[in-house]
Amino acid sequence: RPVGVAPTSEYAALNEKLHTENLEAYEAYQLGLFHQGRRDYYAESLPEALRFFQLAIQTYPDLAPAHAGMSHVFNSIASVGLSPPKDIWPQVERWARSGLALDSTLAEAHLQLAEASLVRDWDWGEAERRIERAIRLDPNSPVAHTFYMNFLLAQARIQEAEREYEILEQLDPRSSATLNSRARFAFFARNFEDAVPLAEILEERDPTNLQASNWLGLSLMVSGQLEEADRIYPVSFPELPKESALDWAALAIYYSLTDAPDSAMATMDRVLSLSERDYVNPLFIWPTYAALGNRDEAFAWMERSIEAQSWLSTFLGVSPLTDPLRDDLRFQTILDRISLGHLKARFDSLAAARPAGGP
Repeated sequence: RPVGVAPTSEYAALNEKLHTENLEAYEAYQLGLFHQGRRDYYAESLPEALRFFQLAIQTYPDLAPAHAGMSHVFNSIASVGLSPPKDIWPQVERWARSGLALDSTLAEAHLQLAEASLVRDWDWGEAERRIERAIRLDPNSPVAHTFYMNFLLAQARIQEAEREYEILEQLDPRSSATLNSRARFAFFARNFEDAVPLAEILEERDPTNLQASNWLGLSLMVSGQLEEADRIYPVSFPELPKESALDWAALAIYYSLTDAPDSAMATMDRVLSLSERDYVNPLFIWPTYAALGNRDEAFAWMERSIEAQSWLSTFLGVSPLTDPLRDDLRFQTILDRISLGHLKARFDSLAAARPAGGP
């Protein structure tokens, strides 16, 4: 801490946790957290988060939470598909391990290792042990309960996931991250009736939350509530700083789910053209082919998403977007590859009972 600068009570309280009295490092770390928590435009916010966490570490190399912050941001870069995930996970592990070398009780670092190892080895048991350890270390961490909710949801352990969701609501009820978790839970738990009230919250309180709008838009389209979906999904390109392949992939999914196959295929051509310039996660391509009935392409791109170690592949067993593929033997093979083969039979009946008016 610079000479003559008295710490605030908040700074003093966090001082022990952050293991530093260096105010410059602390401020850079807080700015890293701010940009990491943004939900508007990841191609801009995540590099900014990395920049500030790096500044914090340069200023004070032993700042363990900043190492965990680096790991978390690289996880986000891999998860949202800004770069090939398989190339990014080693960075997630590197920074998580350097954080743990400085502080073995760092809950967030254990969470990052859980997800990195899961998409590499598909060892659900080991990943769960790491997540549970993180929660024991920091039971009031919204991040830890979010990770566990996602983990349980991906395995169709819906009641357990709902328990974590309820804890998260108590810990951090108004944040963008919690709204995103609400939206994701509604989609993968197939609680589509929750999408409309959540969309109202989104529009009123958090309109730039792109992840939440995507999950809610998908819920509304899959359940046939197309007018509601049109209000929030997809985000129009002029509102984004940069038109990317990922933006067009979202639009292709929209067209494929709203009975506009020609527009969907024309848009997919644009996606594939832009993918020569921008990386596009295969996980954002297969849903369009699945909805259009092109199973060969859908399974080919789904296989690529697993090979790319895309984190969202963990949800293939429960995703409503896979329903058109569930009667194909190749889908069982896909689930077996990610150690979720037992989920196919469980969801076959749900796939057959898609809501009236759904695609």
